[in-house]
Amino acid sequence: DRVLLWQAKTPRLAKAAMEVIVLRLSEKDIKPMKDLFLNIDVVDGGGGTISSDEIEVAAKAMPRAKVEQVMQEMGAAQMTYTEFLASAMDRERFLQQTHIQLAFDVFDRKGAGVLSADSLTEIFGPAAVEIVQDARAALGLAQDTRMSKEDFGRLLKMK
Repeated sequence: DRVLLWQAKTPRLAKAAMEVIVLRLSEKDIKPMKDLFLNIDVVDGGGGTISSDEIEVAAKAMPRAKVEQVMQEMGAAQMTYTEFLASAMDRERFLQQTHIQLAFDVFDRKGAGVLSADSLTEIFGPAAVEIVQDARAALGLAQDTRMSKEDFGRLLKMK
């Protein structure tokens, strides 16, 4: 329940950063999460996404209405393998400064030391301005189209 609720209310920039981090973890690091995903992903012979029905079966304590609400907040009726790993990772273990720096560097393609809507347009398209503003709002910061490395790190560590 906590994992999915965290995923549902997480700003899009943080979700994307968590996916960047997950894609760079070792097989050993992701094995427990991978095994859990494979145990949940049983419909259609394990199609690579999990649905609210599959999550409900796996999380019997969570009511279907809650599962559907969370999935709607995510903006999809399904969650991909990478999205699941990103939402299920042990944040304290995998959000060390080296991982945060790695994700920051992926988004800071120009090496400016700050994320801007202009630089993020290459990744997120025209939604980049809104994505940065949503991330700043989640941190309680004034509206701007830029985000410092420190604020990016705080965003990823938000609970």
